[in-house]
Amino acid sequence: MLDFLDVNDSDFRQSHKVGFVCARRAHPEEGPQVRVSQTDKDDLISDWLAVIQKSTIGTRDFWLPQLGEQVLFSTLPNGTSKGFVHGSFYSRGTPPPTTSEDARHTTFADGTVIEFDSSNSIFTIDSKGPLDLKTKGPVKLTSEGDVELTTQGNLSAKVTGAATVEAPNIRLKGNIEITGSLTVGGDLTAEGAMFNHDILVNGNGTATGVWKDSTGSGVGS
Repeated sequence: MLDFLDVNDSDFRQSHKVGFVCARRAHPEEGPQVRVSQTDKDDLISDWLAVIQKSTIGTRDFWLPQLGEQVLFSTLPNGTSKGFVHGSFYSRGTPPPTTSEDARHTTFADGTVIEFDSSNSIFTIDSKGPLDLKTKGPVKLTSEGDVELTTQGNLSAKVTGAATVEAPNIRLKGNIEITGSLTVGGDLTAEGAMFNHDILVNGNGTATGVWKDSTGSGVGS
């Protein structure tokens, strides 16, 4: 528990309480709710308490505390058992996931991490599962430095229109398979080539060696 929270103070006890989440649910209309066990009152369990969110209209936030999470809550002064959970806090038993004073950090239950560190302007997403990004508008990626993409599996890109790659030099490493037509607007240089179908040349052809047919006869010099 935080040192500055004196739960024995009468004013504090009347307005705020500290306990541990013992039940949780996402109400379809009222949103995140929890029930809290109060260890200082013989584990007295509260009614369902609404969890205060950052915003609920326009940009809508959703946060539901975990079971066993220590929270600060208050009940309404009208004699009812209704109330609100204001938030949770770290302690010796549950230390924070980062000690950086400049980071905005979220660690999810499965270990996924989202962090932005303003001291070095590094934005980090470490997802422990699939990453699904959807947008209805254009996607534009601009970088002042190098862009590197590494995958341990297959890489697939599919478009319904045309695909354009523009660079002064393009280097492809590995075997290349083309299932459609290939049009070359400039010179074609290859250290070796094998064709399984006919070759049509609309202009002149020049060979520094000999072209051989299936009989072994050659043309050229």
